[in-house]
Parts: sequence; structure tokens; C-alpha cells
Amino acid sequence: MEHQSFFGASGDSGPVWLQHLLWFLGHPEVLLVIVALVCVPAGFLLARFSPGLWSNKVALLFFVSGMLLAISGALLGVAIGNGGVDRALHDTYYVVAHVQFVLSISAVFAAFGGFYAVFQRLFGVPYRQVLAILHWLSFTSAIALIKLPQYFWSMRGVTRRYADYSEQATYVQSVSVIGYFATLISALLFVICIGEAIYRRKRNTDIHLAND
Repeated sequence: MEHQSFFGASGDSGPVWLQHLLWFLGHPEVLLVIVALVCVPAGFLLARFSPGLWSNKVALLFFVSGMLLAISGALLGVAIGNGGVDRALHDTYYVVAHVQFVLSISAVFAAFGGFYAVFQRLFGVPYRQVLAILHWLSFTSAIALIKLPQYFWSMRGVTRRYADYSEQATYVQSVSVIGYFATLISALLFVICIGEAIYRRKRNTDIHLAND
């Protein structure tokens, strides 16, 4: 491509044009990444721990939630395969939600599922089911509060890469902000779940040493 204006602004190109080129030609790479991040570890864990996984409710909840998010995000991406729809939605939060549902958030769900699947092996004690379920519920709710409003933003024509929004999008934006604060609660519950297991393991060790 030397001495060509294909990628230069002088050749009627630009960042947005290159972004379109990336996503249309780079989608196979995206699918390979999500297969590596989610499907392979999830398949391994399902095969390795399948006898006990059905009794591990929290790990199963995270696995199923991650797979449903990946599938729903992929289906939402089918819509922007249409050139006309893509032209209207590509620079909106619709694409942001689509990419993050398929790629990043589903991978986080899979990681949490794997963590709870091996929790007892890591800490020597089972997790508190109430705390773990509250962690899953708060995290799932937070993601819904953050990402679902982005679809409504896109339908209102709110574009991404802007620091401010119109008054029409203020309410929807406020809901999304609440979701970000909810992730802090989810993270706190996750830390408490781990801390409680460490404390319980130490207490059991102390009781065992005292009995000896």
C-alpha cells in the first residue's frame, strides 16, 4: 500500500471509515477471541466438574448467564449486518453494548463461574451460598442497569464519544450511572464472600489445633 492514499485523509478516508473496515473485516477474529475466552474454559469446566457442577448452583448461574449474554449480544449484532441499519446505529451505544455483551462481560461471567466451581479447592471450605447468590444477583442487575439503557440511547440517536448528552437522555443516563454504583456493591459482596471463607478456614484450623 506504499504511495497510496487508501488510509490517508487526503484519500477521502478517516478514523470512522477505518473503524468500519476493522469491524467488517475483523469479525472472524472477534469470534475466535470469544471462543477462547468463554467457550473453551466453560467447556473444560463443564467436562471436568460436570458430576458436581449441577449441585454448584452459583457456578451454574454464572455460566448460564454468561452464555445467554454472549448469545443475545451476537443476535443483536445480526441487525447491524444490514448496511442501512449499521449506518444508523454504528456510531451509537448500540454497538458498544453489542460488543461488550459478546466479548467482555460474558467472559467475566465465565471467569466468576470458574472461580466458584473451584472455590472449595482454593480455600478449603465451601462458599456461603447466600453471599455468592447475592454477588451473582447484584452483578447481573448492575450489568442490566448499565447496558440496557444504551439500547434506548441508540434509538434516540444518542451517539457515543461525547462527554455530554441532551436532556432527553438524562433519565436513561441516570439509570446507567446507578448500574455503575451497583457494580461496587457487587465487588464488595465478592470480597466479603472471599474474606468470610478465609476467616472460616482459619477458625476451623484453630479449633482443630486446640482439640489436638
